[in-house]
Amino acid sequence: MDVRVTDMSEYRLRRLLLEQGTLREYPERFELCVVKDYESLYPEFSLHSIGIGGIFLQVLERNGKYRIVSYEFSKESFCVQDIAQWMDTYHVKLYTNIDGNRVCVYSAKEIIEGLKLKGNVIVLYTPGNGEHILDIDDLPEVTEKFIPSLQKRDTSYCKEIDSVERSMRIILNGEQMDHIPRIELDLSKDMLICNGNVILADYVDDFSGCIGFYSKKKEWWPIAWIHDTATTVFIDIFEGKSAKIVIIQCKYIVDLEALFDLLD
Repeated sequence: MDVRVTDMSEYRLRRLLLEQGTLREYPERFELCVVKDYESLYPEFSLHSIGIGGIFLQVLERNGKYRIVSYEFSKESFCVQDIAQWMDTYHVKLYTNIDGNRVCVYSAKEIIEGLKLKGNVIVLYTPGNGEHILDIDDLPEVTEKFIPSLQKRDTSYCKEIDSVERSMRIILNGEQMDHIPRIELDLSKDMLICNGNVILADYVDDFSGCIGFYSKKKEWWPIAWIHDTATTVFIDIFEGKSAKIVIIQCKYIVDLEALFDLLD
């Protein structure tokens, strides 16, 4: 079939939403929530908004415990694709219950910034294979600079961007499809990857409303399929000089009752 090759910025965005969570749009900012609907988990909480790396990190505090719940990006500095690029470039880690005056940052190429927050440490770094030791005493304290607010957040005027729907959606190379596309593969040179697993299939096609992976040796029944239809499935095709890579990604829930109905 004639489809355009996926743009890498679009692919990064879709991967970001699958891996990290919900992206909300407000009038002046975007909020990437790594804890979905965190504002509804507790009746009230303290929220620390910490400036780091050109963004604001939202750290929820409740009963003396801390966790990162979201990243906020100003629309003046970031578009949606910029957010995906930022998340690809940088990692943020919150260290709590620290014993001593040092923290070790693993799998880091470079430490960009470190901050102290009420006895905790926030580190912004680029991912890599190195290890870095930070002396906590050398880090600036932001507890007084960014005053937390005791609140329950109002999300009534925001909207979600490309969040997972209640019924299946097929997004092929950034465009929503009204059907499950047939995608041919040459096993001698092409590669098909679904949620990180390599699938040895000759083609992708419809299987009773699901995405099926088929072998031409046994076309009456797929060798595998995506059973959950209450999800969004992203299909991205990357073409090289003589081969192509097809990457399929989705979140899923195993519906045991539906599976038994199919098998019994």
